[in-house]
Order: sequence, then structure tokens, then C-alpha cells
Amino acid sequence: KAQGRAHSASSVGSFVLRHVPMAMRLAGAPTAMLPRRSKLVLLAGVWLCWLAVCAEGSLDVLRLASSVMVNDAAAPGPQGQVLTNVSECREQPPGHHSICLTLTFGAADGMALSRDPGAGPPRNAFSCIALAHNASRTDVPDAQQFLGHFPEYCTAAADCSYIVENLKVATTYDAFCIDWGLPRLWPPIFRVVPNDPAGLVISTGSSSYSHEVFGATDLCAVLLVMAYAAWSYFFEKVKVLHETGFAVIMGTVAGYIMKLAFKQTVTFSFDTFSYFFLPMIIFQAGYCLQKKNFFRYVFYTISLGTAGTLLTFLLNFYVSAYFSVVDKDGTVEPLTQTARMKMAAVMASTDTVAPMAFISAVSFPQLYAVVFGEGVLNDVVSVLLSASVQDAAELPSIPALVGQICKFLFASTALGLVFGVGISLLFKYFTVMREDVIKSSILMLGLNYVCYVVTEMVEMSSIFALFVCALCCGHYARYSLSPQARDFVHEFAELLAYFAEAVVFGYFGLTAVRYLHDFCWKLIFSYLACIFLGRLLAVLFMVFLGNVLKRFKGLSLSWRELVVVWLSGCIRGTIAYALILKAVPTDEDQTPEDRVMVTTVLGIVLLNCLLVGGLFPLMMRLLGLQARALDLSASQAELATSTLHGEANGAEVGANPDTFRQFEGEHAPRALRARRAANRGWHYLDNTYFKDWLRPEDWALSEQSPGSMVRL
Repeated sequence: KAQGRAHSASSVGSFVLRHVPMAMRLAGAPTAMLPRRSKLVLLAGVWLCWLAVCAEGSLDVLRLASSVMVNDAAAPGPQGQVLTNVSECREQPPGHHSICLTLTFGAADGMALSRDPGAGPPRNAFSCIALAHNASRTDVPDAQQFLGHFPEYCTAAADCSYIVENLKVATTYDAFCIDWGLPRLWPPIFRVVPNDPAGLVISTGSSSYSHEVFGATDLCAVLLVMAYAAWSYFFEKVKVLHETGFAVIMGTVAGYIMKLAFKQTVTFSFDTFSYFFLPMIIFQAGYCLQKKNFFRYVFYTISLGTAGTLLTFLLNFYVSAYFSVVDKDGTVEPLTQTARMKMAAVMASTDTVAPMAFISAVSFPQLYAVVFGEGVLNDVVSVLLSASVQDAAELPSIPALVGQICKFLFASTALGLVFGVGISLLFKYFTVMREDVIKSSILMLGLNYVCYVVTEMVEMSSIFALFVCALCCGHYARYSLSPQARDFVHEFAELLAYFAEAVVFGYFGLTAVRYLHDFCWKLIFSYLACIFLGRLLAVLFMVFLGNVLKRFKGLSLSWRELVVVWLSGCIRGTIAYALILKAVPTDEDQTPEDRVMVTTVLGIVLLNCLLVGGLFPLMMRLLGLQARALDLSASQAELATSTLHGEANGAEVGANPDTFRQFEGEHAPRALRARRAANRGWHYLDNTYFKDWLRPEDWALSEQSPGSMVRL
């Protein structure tokens, strides 16, 4: 703007010098009464005063002039986009002392939208003001009234927001915005929008408004948790729609109600999700873990959780090179490499909450252990992949990715062991903690949470560290608690996990309203096809690797159960949604490509929660799966601990002694004999050293206490 005023001052000066008599008359002095030198001095003074008035002697104006001149090359010019409309922000309500405006850019009257594709997206500079409401105003503000308000720059291809601050509470204003985008023309074009003296009438919020919004949000959260619990009773009878899908639907409905009533949508906070809700689920998974089944199927856990996740990531990345998105102006553009890496890392994350709800741990212990164990490692690896490609310009090499994953896993395991062993020793030697239930339980939960936060702060895998720490506490430290405290911690961990799952899925639906628009269905179904294909390859790779290594004579899981493992790994949930929101900037700084990424992941998660989750029980019924509960005699228990149960026909190996003998002695495969040796070595170290070191002396008696309902 100051640049335009400088042109104006120069032109006025030239005009005055060419018309001396008129300038003297305007100054109030006859030209004949002054000598020539005085005339020149007077004319120079008039010109300098005019220049000072144009520049207004303000440092703000000088900065504005510098900013405009620096960005002059990026200004759209006569063939660019200009400000065409100003409206109130839909997603952000007025604050106590501020208002939010959304600015839309388009073609000016008589101007075509054209730009050099290699020059990058055009940028517009604009400023906004809020004047006291005046219904009798006859003219729109001139450009001079916008001085002192620094311009904001945004890409003209997308809507931008501008916040006017330092306003009065509960006051009505008339808002106007000016487009500084065309200063190179003469006379300079400064578009003031709306071109109506009334402006955009908008009011700041009252002090009670935010209190009402917070109360409505809190009420929605409580109702969603209650609906989640109530629907679970219905789900146990009909097995149609899991409570997670029902919570998403109800959360979306509540989000639309809030949007209509308060003109506000809830924003998904990754910090809230990762620091409050996720630790509750992970602690319960480690503390209440069924250790025997988990470690018996460690081959499936490692192969699917690490190698399978990495294979899915690579497949999504390379296949997405053929994906494209369509802009608002109709141009088709391929995904950038950065977007492909982020989407591949996010799409590698599975959701195990829904499938685990359909798979009974009692009826299908093998299947449950595989799905659960793989889900824990998958969450860790997908988070590590997302962090690895967050700021990367190109895809790291596979050895670099594997090395980084191993480094994070080993470091996180070490941190989890340090905290777990430390907590166990603390509870063992400070016997005063056994005298109270509430205080000892708070210490147990709080110290595990400290492990999670510290690991997150040092940028390691807080999920895996907490899982290892909770696993150690569940195996050692819990025996230092009183029987009542032991039962309380176990039940409270179950309560926290159930509450967190209910809140997370309802929270997801509540915040999804913010992005439920402009879905790119072609991109959504393309990524869904990649997910199903990548999961199929991962399962086939696991089976092939198991047969090559001759880990077992027959498959531990039947082909029907492998189909369930394949389908359960295709479900995407809140972890993927949280990762994509973490990977992209905030709403104000998002590019059109970022918005496409968010809406694509949102669409995939919604389809998985509502369709795949609903079809999962139907698929299990069509497959004709039968319960395979463990029922081994005492003489077979030790051998069953180190044996992969089941054959391809679904029969239990331990239930048939003749079949069981084929895994004994020299008939057992070499890998299986090595596993048994490792298992016996671990039990020897654990029973001889670790339990005596980390458990109290009377731990055997406390384990048999009637008050203890949790058995090893």
C-alpha cells in the first residue's frame, strides 16, 4: 500500500512542479510576491509534506511497503485471484475479544484465472478491521482505515481465515476486509469486501457462551459413554453392529447438533488422545496380559506386527505413485512424495479393538492371542514409521527403516524394563505400601504413567515402553500388593481401558464433523484396495516363512482362522486418524493436499468402523469357526506351553496323546526343540533368580490367597 502511495506522492510532486502558479495559489500566496528560490523551497516543502502524509510517518506502513515489495513477485496481478467474499468462520465461534473471518478468493470482474504452473500457487495479502456497528453508515471504509493492521498472506487456491482481536465482549461489529493483492496498477486497486456500507455484521462472544459450549461438550461425552455401555448389551444378543461403530455414529450425530446449536465443532487433540486415553488402554493390555498365549504365538506376533506392517507401508507408498487428486478448479495432480510417505505410514496402522470384541478369548484363545499381540507391535511400528517420514524429503532405505525400528524397540524395551524392575523393587522393599489399598493402587498406576510420559518426552516408543513396564508389574510388582489392592488394580485397569475405548470412539465421531466434506472417493477406495492386498501378502508371507523355517509340522491356525487374521488386519481406527492429524499442519495452515489426506483417512476409518466392523461377525459365521478352548491335562501342560497347538483341521493337538507324541523328542522339528530349550531356560532363570529378586518372600502364599482373583 505504501508503494502505491509513493507512486502517488511522486506524481503529485511532478504535477506541482509543472503547475507552479496553481500550487502557489493553493498555498495562499501570489506568485509575484516570492523570489524564484523561495518558490522552489516552498514547492519542495509542499511535496515533502504530501509524501509524509502519504507515508503517514508510520513504521507499520514502512514494514507494509517492504512486505508488499518483497512479495510483489508472488502477487497475482491482473490475471490472478482477488478477494471476492467474506464470511464468519464456520468452525470457530467468536471469542470474548476477537472475531474470526473466512475469506474466499476468485476471479475478479473481467479477469481470467491463469497463472504459470511453474510459479507456484498465487498468494494474496489482505487485512481486516471491525468497526462499531452503524446501521446508518453510507460508505465502505477507504484504504486509509486499514493502516496499522498487518497483512496476512495465504494461497489464493484455498479459503483463508483472519482473526481481528482487541475487541469488546458481547459487542456487535461491522467487519470489512481489503485485498492488497494489486498494488502494481495505477491507480492502485484495493478491493474492500463486502462492498456494502453495512459490512459483515458479527458479534463477539459473551462470557457465558464458552461455559455453555463446554457444558454441552461434557454432556455429549457422558451420554456417548453411557450409549456405548448400553449398546454392548444389545450387541451381545444380535452381534450386528459393535459398540465402537455405534459410538462413532452417535458421536457424529452429537457433533452435528453442536454445530447447529453453537456454530462450533470439536477439534481432535492428538495430545489429549496420546497422553490421556491411549495410556489407559496400553496399561490394561500389559498388566492383565495372558502371558502364556501371548508368548506361545510370538512368531505370528513378530512376523505380522513388524514385517507385515513394513510390507504394508512399502506397498502403499509405491502403489500410491499412481494415485491422483482433483483440485477445486478441476486439475488432476498426483500426490507428492511427502504426502505418499505420510499416508503409507498412517495406512499401516491397524485397529484391533473391534476385531478383539468379536473374538472370544475363551472360545478362540489362539486367534485372540495372535490378533492382540500383533496389534500391540503394529501400533508401535506404525507410530515409528510415521515419525520417521514426518520431515523426510524422500523415503529412507529399507535397512535404515529396519535399523531405526530396531533401535526404537530396543531402547523402548530397555526403558520399560528399567521402570518395571524399579517399581517392583520399590513395592517389594517398602512394605508400608501393602497396608493401604487406595494409596498403593495410585502409586502403581502413577509410576506406570510416569514411564509413559518420560518415554514420550525422550521421543521413544511410549506405547511399547508402557506395555513392557505394565507387563513386568503384572508379573512381579502385583505380588507385593495386598490381595485387596491386587484385585482393585486389576479391575480398575479394566475399567479405565473400557472407559477410554468408549470415549475415544465417541470423540472420533464428535470431531469427524469438522472434516465431513469433499471426500475423494477414488482415493479412498484405492487405498482400501492397497490395504486389503498388503494384508493378504503379509499373511501369505508369514505362512511361507513359517513353512520354510519348519517351525511346526502343521499350521497352528487353520485357513479359516487365517482369513480372520487377514480381515482383522484390514481395519483402520482411531490410531490412523490421530496420526494423520499429527502429520499435517493446523486447519489454518493446511494446503488442499493436506485436507485431502485428512478426509481420505477419515473416510477409510468411517467405512471400517461401520461396514467392515459390521460384516466381521457375519464373516465369522460364514467361515463356520468352532471354539477351540484349551483343555490339557496336567501331564501335558508343560509340553503344551512350548508347543504350537492345533492342526489345519482345527483339532487340538494336546487333546490327542498319539498326535501329541509326534512333537516329542527327535520327532519334533529343530526350531521347535530350540524354542522348548529357550522356554525351559527362561523358566529356570525366572523361578530361580527373578521371582526371588523382584517378588516378596511370601509371594507364593499371596498367590493362593482367597482374595486374589487374578492367576498367573
